[in-house]
Amino acid sequence: PPSVEGMGKCPEGTSLLDFLDCVNGGLGGFDDNGKNLNIVTDLIIYTGLDGPASGLEDHLFMLPYDEGVMRTVQAVIDFIAPDSGLELETEEDTAEFIKDEFSVEA
Repeated sequence: PPSVEGMGKCPEGTSLLDFLDCVNGGLGGFDDNGKNLNIVTDLIIYTGLDGPASGLEDHLFMLPYDEGVMRTVQAVIDFIAPDSGLELETEEDTAEFIKDEFSVEA
C-alpha cells in the first residue's frame, strides 16, 4: 500500500482519535492528499464517536483512505442518480454530502 504521512510511526495502544491525528498529521481540515484519513476523521468527530463513551476503543477498524471514500461515494451517486451531474470534487464536499444525504447526525 502507498505510504501515508505518519503511518508506521504511530505508537501502539493509542486511542482511535490519537491514531487518526498521527496518521493525518493533525486533526481537522481537509487537504489534497487522497491517501490519508481526513474524511473518516471528520465523520467520527462529527458523530461523537471519538469519545471514550463510544465504546469503539476495543474494536478493529478498516479505514479507507480519503481517495477510496471519495470514489465509493461518487460511484453510489452515479449508480443511484446517473443523470444528476453531481461531482464531488473535494474531501470536504464528500464529507458534507455524506452528512447531509446519509443522515449522519451528532
